[in-house]
Amino acid sequence: IQFTNKDIYYLFILFLFSQRTRTLRKISSFHAAIDSCQDEITKCENNIDEFRRRVHAQLELISERRTESIQLVGEAEQAGTSAHNSSIRGIMRRALGLKRAKMMLEEAERKQILSNRKQQESKDLEELADDGERHIHRLCNKMLENGRQRVEYRSQMERAERKVAQLGSYLHGLKREKENCRCL
Repeated sequence: IQFTNKDIYYLFILFLFSQRTRTLRKISSFHAAIDSCQDEITKCENNIDEFRRRVHAQLELISERRTESIQLVGEAEQAGTSAHNSSIRGIMRRALGLKRAKMMLEEAERKQILSNRKQQESKDLEELADDGERHIHRLCNKMLENGRQRVEYRSQMERAERKVAQLGSYLHGLKREKENCRCL
């Protein structure tokens, strides 16, 4: 089979057209990848902002719990001291045969129960504050993870943008070749 110049010209034009179509599809695919990366970056940034907000809220809660815990320790100590004093007075009244000894001892017992309850509440608040600190560490780790993901998506996006630029340059070259063929 012999090809004429006109046949070669048409084959070359078809080749250029198929290359152009393939290149345009690749560019479209890379643009979709870029859009996807941009969406993921936005999602990561929103997550980071949300985690920051939650960390600040958690820090405030921890501070409140620790303050309340310290206050409860003081109240527990007061109740314990008061219970001790009431107990001593009740024992002395009973030993001396005075009235209200039983009432004083019952009051001492109530105050001791109150003291124990406040100590337990303080301990519970401290545990909650410790849990809050662990939660903050988890949130910070999530922020770091999202930051790393954001960097990875940005680098993927930049690679896709470079590839689009290369394909655009290639496409421009195909267009020049096509124009050169028309001139012949």
